[in-house]
Amino acid sequence: MLKKKVNINLILALVLVAGLLMIPITMGIVVNEVSGGLDILGEDMSKAYADGQIDTVEGHGLILEGAVYGFGVFSVTALIVVIFMVGGYAGLLFIFAVLARLVFAKTGGRLLAYRILMGIEYVLQAGIVVFLISILSEGFDIMFLILALMITAGLIYSGINTYTKRICE
Repeated sequence: MLKKKVNINLILALVLVAGLLMIPITMGIVVNEVSGGLDILGEDMSKAYADGQIDTVEGHGLILEGAVYGFGVFSVTALIVVIFMVGGYAGLLFIFAVLARLVFAKTGGRLLAYRILMGIEYVLQAGIVVFLISILSEGFDIMFLILALMITAGLIYSGINTYTKRICE
């Protein structure tokens, strides 16, 4: 099964999707933890307001707690937006890779359709490489460099498989 180049292309694409999905999963855990902390902070603020009399020092503390609570809510909302964006991007990569594999045939229009769908897949994968390189331009990090090089190598290998006669072997 793995001798077919089309299956190797699919596996390389799915490995990238799996790696990309680790980001929303990790961020989901962070959102859950931060939300728990925000709930505790909100309860503390509610208890202080329920007492009725708030002196000056306590009032300043409540102002600071309110600012921290607002920043926390903003941060959680931003993380949720990133979760959906990265998850949606991974979903697109998955859909195009699987759809291309389902469409594949060694001859005719289905081969052309496979190549077109994989071309879209490769453009989406290249977007990840461009994003990683933009991160590297702000400051060097070996992890981002290795990720960019690995994705680029997989992209080149799959592209050669897709657009040459190798795909029909």
